[in-house]
Amino acid sequence: MSAPRTVLLRDWEFCETGIDEWRSAAVPGHVHLDLLRHGLIEDPFVEQNEKHCQWVDERDWSYRGRFDWRQVEPASPLFLSFQGLDTICSISLNGKVVGENNSMFMPLQIDISSLVKQGLNEIRVDFQSAARLGMERKQKYLTEQGLAPDTPNFDERAFVRKAQCMFGWDWGPRLVSCGIWKPVLLVESAELDRTDRTDRTDLAGMGSKQVQLAQREDEEGASFEFLVDGKPFYALGANWIPDHSFPSQVTPERYRERLQQAKDLGMNMIRIWGGGIYEDDAFYDICDELGIFVWQDFMFACSYYPDTPEYQEEIRKEAEYQVKRLRHHPCIAIWCGNNECHQVWQDGWGGKDKQPPRFHGEVLYHEVLRDVVERLDPARPYWPGSPYGTGYCNSGKDGDQHFWDVWHGRGDWTYYKESDARFCSEFGFASSPSKATWASVGVDMSVPKEDETARWHNKTGKPFETFTGLVELHYPKATSLEEWSYYSQLNQRDAMRAAIEHYRMSGRCRGALLWQHNDCWPVESWSVLEFGGRKKAAALELPRVFAPLLVSIARDDQSIVARACLHNSSHTIKGSAVLEAFDLRTGDRIHSGTAEAVVNPEDRKELIRAVAAEDQEKVWRADFAGARAIFWDAKPTGIREIDLRVVPDGDGIAVSSDLPALDILLEDSENPETTFEPNYFSLLPGDRVSVRTTQPVVSLRARCLDFG
Repeated sequence: MSAPRTVLLRDWEFCETGIDEWRSAAVPGHVHLDLLRHGLIEDPFVEQNEKHCQWVDERDWSYRGRFDWRQVEPASPLFLSFQGLDTICSISLNGKVVGENNSMFMPLQIDISSLVKQGLNEIRVDFQSAARLGMERKQKYLTEQGLAPDTPNFDERAFVRKAQCMFGWDWGPRLVSCGIWKPVLLVESAELDRTDRTDRTDLAGMGSKQVQLAQREDEEGASFEFLVDGKPFYALGANWIPDHSFPSQVTPERYRERLQQAKDLGMNMIRIWGGGIYEDDAFYDICDELGIFVWQDFMFACSYYPDTPEYQEEIRKEAEYQVKRLRHHPCIAIWCGNNECHQVWQDGWGGKDKQPPRFHGEVLYHEVLRDVVERLDPARPYWPGSPYGTGYCNSGKDGDQHFWDVWHGRGDWTYYKESDARFCSEFGFASSPSKATWASVGVDMSVPKEDETARWHNKTGKPFETFTGLVELHYPKATSLEEWSYYSQLNQRDAMRAAIEHYRMSGRCRGALLWQHNDCWPVESWSVLEFGGRKKAAALELPRVFAPLLVSIARDDQSIVARACLHNSSHTIKGSAVLEAFDLRTGDRIHSGTAEAVVNPEDRKELIRAVAAEDQEKVWRADFAGARAIFWDAKPTGIREIDLRVVPDGDGIAVSSDLPALDILLEDSENPETTFEPNYFSLLPGDRVSVRTTQPVVSLRARCLDFG
């Protein structure tokens, strides 16, 4: 069979529907980006411009493109192939309506063989406001179902099959938008659909590995554990959201950067969260290559969803398309029906007195989606939701758990130790981004932390005084945005360290996927990577806590105890464990002890301990087989500038210090875009750390915690 003749349509224009003022447009793209390009709106990511462009989503928008066609004999069917339309629109060719679209998640292929003409042809795509139509559909559905207009968690987004987070989330802006978000092709071929693959990709990273979900019953419920080629596998990773508020902007190169970062941070699993998009083929290709498993949600999140027979059929088609498209990827570990929709129902979000009499959407997760996966990808597990388990969905007794009792509950990250999750698929603590990210949205770091623009770029919904109070449990009160960025990032780092060490040492939990890997715009959030990819303090800690061999230090009554665990390894580790204590201010060694240890795969064991009464003047360090942990009890009193010994070292610098310097933050005062890795690290006497920099350092500034 000869290859199809394909033409990529590039030249497009757009206008507000009904106003015949056409301007050049970018396809793939979104209308906000076209408006920004022509100076008709300000950048919605900068300052508080998001709220000044909400009018865009109230209007209808049209796009048109022209192409010249010359028939080649013998003729084959000619298709107009839209890879992705966002979202509700009609398509016309030469003034005649030839198709309609209702989903961001499905391609649209239209046979135009009998309608195309020799010479110049015009395609027109007329988008209707997703926000307006979503509201109209909502009102119609609620009326038909006998539900109150103010039924909580049944917003307009539930009635439009597009990225739910584009309607606004607790880390993202409300930029509903519209546009031709993927390429448009003319394809002359007798066989157009090539997405239905059953062969498994065999790449170096993933190979032919087979993943299974094991649930072994016990006295409390059942385990929740992935097996890879029949062997225990500890899932370590993060949740993924769309990497840009306008998904058309995420390129294969950007996917590779983010996923390579995930790999370098020690992640072996990414959960594609159900409020975003089914990602591009490039995402899964790269995961296959890098050996990163994917927990794939279907696109439902934190809501009730309409589930009449008509909606069921629409979702069935969507799921069939996506499963057929993705099932050949060995990286796919599990299909999951939704994010937190069972919790919406069982917990009565918005008030049990206002919730509907039944769980709208339940049939989608327990029948429609399950049927699609069992028919089309039967070798892989299907899980109805996340979190989910028998009885109460978030109990953690026999399924996955979202442990938000820290951030949304008691606040202090010390409570992670009370999670009894079998598999924790969400947990997180928010923090400020860096100086460079704040500068990109027009914030001066010298202004107070209550700066209005900075607060606008915090969608968490938690009162800022409460947020700062949680950080002040462990760090001083910040007096500037610069101090707030530093303290809040350290507190997030401590929270993620405490959680992951708890889960890995517990013996009960078999997976920890933190919330969240990435951001979709510059914002204060739970991400460990800022928008653009800059690593927060938490990200810089992940290679240590995600490594197969993990060493941790904790206080146990009157003792300091170093423990170790070993996951995702087939080799026993033997060596000497060293536990040392140094004076927090002078650096004098106060204690040193050693013990021989053997750690087998899947072991969790104590390495060494030292008697230590409550004493906040020491910093402890444990070393075993190349793994290290540092621990101190003292609460810092502030930040201090420090002078380090600095020498050139390859692509960066090497630094050392005669005195203890804890949580060092390096910056280039002349070029704040310069990044340092590692950063937020500690130096004890005798330590020398090599730091890579993205460019030569002009004026090094070093600060660390001060203990008064």
